[in-house]
Amino acid sequence: MRKFFLLLGIVLIVFIGVFNSCNNSTKTDLFSTIVKNDDGDFRGLVLNSKLADVKKLEDADAIIKETDESLEYEYKMDEDNSFDIMCYFDKQGLYSIDIQTYLYNDNDQAAALKKGHDLYQKFFDKFSKKYGNPEKIADKSYSWATKSKSGSDATIQLIDNSDLDNYGSVNIIIEAVE
Repeated sequence: MRKFFLLLGIVLIVFIGVFNSCNNSTKTDLFSTIVKNDDGDFRGLVLNSKLADVKKLEDADAIIKETDESLEYEYKMDEDNSFDIMCYFDKQGLYSIDIQTYLYNDNDQAAALKKGHDLYQKFFDKFSKKYGNPEKIADKSYSWATKSKSGSDATIQLIDNSDLDNYGSVNIIIEAVE
């Protein structure tokens, strides 16, 4: 009888471990998903890159609009959260990367706003650590001056519009300075 309970205990522990690992793998880390990697100027993208090069780096299934001057992507992370990436091009190549988040939380506006504020703070900390003290543009709106990986001057603007939009709304704009 002892062997039966020992075996049952082991099976139960294994089952709980597998169940928990499956649950953890479905949770989305918003910040890491948006950042994707630390290559390039943002998400592996480099200002002044050609449209074809940008298309190679982003998910073709996420593209929702393409013109000669722009690429627009929509990434749905789960039923409550998504973000868009708009890439704009001129003769020199990619001159603007605009990321907009849409963070909700099952009809709990306070939780959605908290998601937006928390995400904003993570980006604020990341950019401040990497680029130094920002210039304050307005409340919850900051800008950092930097150099693009392509060598051109660039700015990064971070805006938390969560309170205005009534959902987790964070906007990041990376632009080449002409």
